[in-house]
Amino acid sequence: MLKNYFKIAFRSFKKNKAYSAINIFGLAIGITSLIFILLFIQDELSYDKFHENKDRIYRVTGSYDRGEQKRVESALTTYQLGPQIDFQFPQVEKAVRISPNNNSNFLINGENIRQENIVFADSGFFDVFSFPLVEGDKKHLFKVANEAVLTQSTAQKMFGDVNPIGSVIEMDGIPITISGIMKDTPSNSHFSASMIISSETIHDQYPSWVRDNWSGTSHYTYILLDKNISPEVFEQELNKYWDSTFKEYGDLAQYAEFSLQPLSKIHLESNLVNEIQANGNLTYVYIFGAIGFIIVVIAAINYMNLATAQSLNRTKEVGIRKVLGAEKGHVKKQFLSESLLISTIAFVVALISVEIIIPFFNQITGKNIDVIFPNDLPLIFAIFASVLVIGLISGGYPSFWLSRLSIIRTLKSNSLGSNRGGELLKRGLVTLQFSISAIVLVSTILISKQIQFVQNKNLGINPEQVLVIPFQNSEIANRFTEIKEELIKESWVSSVTATNNPLPGRITNWRPYRTNGSDENLSVPTIVVHDDFIETIEAEISEGRNFSKDRISDRTNAYLINEAAARFLNLTNPVGSKLVGSTFTGNEWGSKDAEIIGVVKDFHFTSLHDEIQPVVFSLSSEQTTPLNNLAVRVRSEDFETAISGLERTWNTFSNGVPFEYSFLQDDISLLYDAEKKFLQLFSIFTTLAIIISCLGILGLVAFAVNQKMKEICIRKVLGADVVDIIWSFVKSYSQLIIISNLLAWPIAYVLMKDWLEDFAYRVPISGLEFVIAGSIIFLISIGTISLVAYKAALLNPVKSLKSE
Repeated sequence: MLKNYFKIAFRSFKKNKAYSAINIFGLAIGITSLIFILLFIQDELSYDKFHENKDRIYRVTGSYDRGEQKRVESALTTYQLGPQIDFQFPQVEKAVRISPNNNSNFLINGENIRQENIVFADSGFFDVFSFPLVEGDKKHLFKVANEAVLTQSTAQKMFGDVNPIGSVIEMDGIPITISGIMKDTPSNSHFSASMIISSETIHDQYPSWVRDNWSGTSHYTYILLDKNISPEVFEQELNKYWDSTFKEYGDLAQYAEFSLQPLSKIHLESNLVNEIQANGNLTYVYIFGAIGFIIVVIAAINYMNLATAQSLNRTKEVGIRKVLGAEKGHVKKQFLSESLLISTIAFVVALISVEIIIPFFNQITGKNIDVIFPNDLPLIFAIFASVLVIGLISGGYPSFWLSRLSIIRTLKSNSLGSNRGGELLKRGLVTLQFSISAIVLVSTILISKQIQFVQNKNLGINPEQVLVIPFQNSEIANRFTEIKEELIKESWVSSVTATNNPLPGRITNWRPYRTNGSDENLSVPTIVVHDDFIETIEAEISEGRNFSKDRISDRTNAYLINEAAARFLNLTNPVGSKLVGSTFTGNEWGSKDAEIIGVVKDFHFTSLHDEIQPVVFSLSSEQTTPLNNLAVRVRSEDFETAISGLERTWNTFSNGVPFEYSFLQDDISLLYDAEKKFLQLFSIFTTLAIIISCLGILGLVAFAVNQKMKEICIRKVLGADVVDIIWSFVKSYSQLIIISNLLAWPIAYVLMKDWLEDFAYRVPISGLEFVIAGSIIFLISIGTISLVAYKAALLNPVKSLKSE
C-alpha cells in the first residue's frame, strides 16, 4: 500500500511539474538556510566546551572605580593577583596568568621569523586548560624560565619536518628552549595561541612598577575552582581579602572589585574593556536563530498554501477513490505521503546545497566549519525530523479537509472553488509571510544605514594616507628618533609620530590626576605621544597651543587634554591650569606637576560603540613609557612609493625584523568587522526570505489564474483589456501586502531600537526606512503577480473556452 501511495505521488508531481518545483525549491531554500544558521549557532555555543574542567574554570575580572565616571569593567587584573590567589586560597586548585603578545620576531637558525598569537603563561596553564599535548609532559612544563610549547602548525612553519624538541630559538635576544608540542588551538576557543611561553621568561623584562604595583592591570587571570566551592562564596572571600590587605596600594587597588566569570560565558556574554580577543555576540545568535525559524516558517507557509490550493483541483480524484472503496484514512495517508515525499526531496537538495556553499559561508563568517557529514549526524537527524514535521503539518490541512468531503460533493465538479475557511487561512498565511519579510527588510536597511554612518562619520581626525607600523621590539622603538630623522627627509612624507597606544584602540593606560586646589585623584585615560602626533592624525586644537619640539619644557611640564577631559575635570578655563599627574621615569613612578597648554577637539579613538573618553596627552621622552606604534602621514596617494620607502628605512634600523604595516583607515574599518559580517549574512537571509515569499505568491497567483481561466476569457470576449485583468488580481493581493507592512513596522521599530542601543553614536529611526522597505516588497510582489496575470491575459480566449 505504501509503495502505491508513493507511486501515485510521483505521478502527481509529474502532472504538476511547476507547482512541485516551486514547493521543492522554496522548501529547499528554507532548509538550506536553517542548516547554515544552526551550524553557525552550534559553533558559537560550542566555544570552550572542549576543556575537561570547563564547568570549574573561571576568569577573574575587575571592576575599577574611575572617580566620578561609571566603573570600568575590565578583563585584565593586576600582575600579582594570580600568585596571591594560588598562595592564599586552598579552595582554588590552580590559578594561572595569561599575557598575550600579538606578534613577536624570532631568530631561528639565523633567520628572522615573524609569529603572531604568542601567549605567556604560568606553569599551571595545562592543568587548567585542556589543550592536548602531542609531545612533552605537562607536569614538568614551565617550571623554569625560557621554555616554550609550539602548536603543530607553528612547529611546521619554524622547523619543517625536523623535531623541534630541545631546539633553542631567540626572542628579542632571549634564548628559549622548545619543550613541548601541542595540537593547534581549536577555532572555538575564546583565545588562540600559536605558541605558549613560560611567563617566567619575561618576568625580569617587566619593570618593578609592573611587578610590584597593585594598582595596575596587565594580565588575564584564570582559576580552576574546587568542585565543592561555590563561585559566589569564593568571590566574596577574594574581595574581602583584597579589601583588608591591599587598599593601601593606591587608588585602583582601593576601588577594585573582582568577579568570577564562567569560562562558558566569555565568548558570547562578555564585552569588557581589554578582552583578550574579539568575542561573539549572544544577541546575534538569537537574531540568526529567529531568522532561521522565520525562513522555515515562510517556506512551510508557501507549501501549505500551495498544497491547499492544489487540493481544490483534486476533488474528483478523491471522489472516485471513495467510490472504489477508499476510506478517510486512505485519503489522508495519500496526501500526507505526497507531502512527506516533497519534504524529503527538498531536504536532500538542501544537503547537497550545503556541501557546495559551505566554503563561501566560512569565508563570510570567518569560521572554519567542516562539511557536515558525518560529523554532525545528530544535528542532521534533528533537522530531518523537523522537516518531516513541517511536511506533516503542511499536508495535514488539505488531507483532513478532503477526506471529510462526501462522495456526491466531490464528484459534482472537478473543483470546489474556494471555501471560506480555506480562503481565510490562505490570506492569513500570505499576510504573515509578508509581515515577516517586511520586518527583516526594515532591519536590513537600518543595519546597513548604521554601518554606513559609523564608517562615514567625521571622527575628528583624518585617517586617510596614514600608515601605522608597529614597533616589534624595544630595540627598534628606542631608535625611533633616528627613524624619524630619516623619514622626514623624504619628499613623500608629511609628518611622522609615535604613540604608546594602538591606533585605533581602547586606551588601557589610566593615570590618576588632580587639579589645583583639589585633593581628589581622578583616573583619566592617558596617551603618551611623540612630536607631531596631532599634525599626523590631523586633530584640531580648539584652545591654546600644540606641543612644540622647540620647547624642551613641553616634555616634562606640559599636557594636552581633550574637551571631554576638560568637562570631566570640571575645568571651565583649562588652558594655563595646573594638572598634577604621574609619569614613569626609568623604573619608577614619579609625580608630574604640569600645565595644560592646549585643548584638543574631541575625536574618536575607538569605535562608535563607545562614547568619547576623557584623554590626557603626555609628550614622551627617552625615559618615559615606551612607544609601541609608528605613524606616518604621506603627501600623495602614491602608496607604492611610500611603502617601498618606508620598508627601505625600516630595514636600515630593524636588524632583520620583517617590515609590517597597515593603513589607519583600514584599521578603523576593522572595528566594525563583526557588524559588516552580520549585515552580509542578514542581507543574504533577508533576500532568501523575500524570494521564498515571492515563490509562494507566484504559485498561488498561477493557481488562481488557472482556476479563473473561464472568467478571464469571458471578460476578454466582453471587452476587458489586459490592464483590467491584471488589476483584478493585483487588487486582491495588494490589500494583504499593505496590511502585512502595517503589522510589521511596529515590531521592526522595537527590534531595531534595541539593536541600535549598542552604539553610543547611532542613526535616528525615521519613517523613510519603513516606506522604502514597504515599497520594495510591494513592487516585487505586485510585479510577480502582474507577470503571471499578464501572461494569462494574452491567451486566446477561443482556445481556452474550447477546452472548457
